[in-house]
Amino acid sequence: MNADLNQLALRLDAVVRVVPGVSSLFSAEPALVRSARAITAAQPVGLVSVAAGPDGLSIVASVGVSAEVQAPTTALTVSDAIRDALDPAVAETAAIHVRVSRIAD
Repeated sequence: MNADLNQLALRLDAVVRVVPGVSSLFSAEPALVRSARAITAAQPVGLVSVAAGPDGLSIVASVGVSAEVQAPTTALTVSDAIRDALDPAVAETAAIHVRVSRIAD
């Protein structure tokens, strides 16, 4: 991940963490991949995965959610918050995937 995409990932980490109903944020990448990136990076590494592809950005967030709100509703809110945080031209083509990894009581 290049530095610009990592900076975007770090910014999206902050966006996701403040979404109502999100109780935790997990790495969207396998632990081994994230560990290798963290060791080789000269700066903090985001938990949200951001990759550039031929059709635009691919963004994956893995969240824990509160059981007080239905998980699909929170996932949609996270997706909307990520899209709102992007530049409109980028948001138009970005593929955003929100994975609910845990539901907390």
